[in-house]
Amino acid sequence: MTLRENVMQIREEVRAKYAQQKQQEAAFAPLRTTFATASVFLS
Repeated sequence: MTLRENVMQIREEVRAKYAQQKQQEAAFAPLRTTFATASVFLS
């Protein structure tokens, strides 16, 4: 594997990890909003 191929692969892995993290944040956002709303009502 050449250095350039290596760099491209690492870049791809980082991009995939970043996309996965974004998806998880998007999944948790409604939950966080609900929790925040609930805590406002309870206080």
